[in-house]
Amino acid sequence: MIRVSGPSLTKVDRSSPLYLLLEKAHVRIAQMDATTWGQAAKSEAAIRLNWVDLPHTSRALLPVINSSLEKFKDFDNFILCGMGGSS
Repeated sequence: MIRVSGPSLTKVDRSSPLYLLLEKAHVRIAQMDATTWGQAAKSEAAIRLNWVDLPHTSRALLPVINSSLEKFKDFDNFILCGMGGSS
């Protein structure tokens, strides 16, 4: 649920179509709805929503990760690097 607080709250038009879209945005993202950002962004959004179900789909990677860990069992320190964002 999206919550707005503070003095700006009085300026929010809760009947605005934009507000109503924003209020449902998190549900649409969870459903991997690529039209959340509009039709013009649909094709780009569709390829960037694959992170949403990672808690479920990444479980299949556990055997691969565990076998990879065996190679490094004698190491004490690791540095994990990533690009972040949608990369």
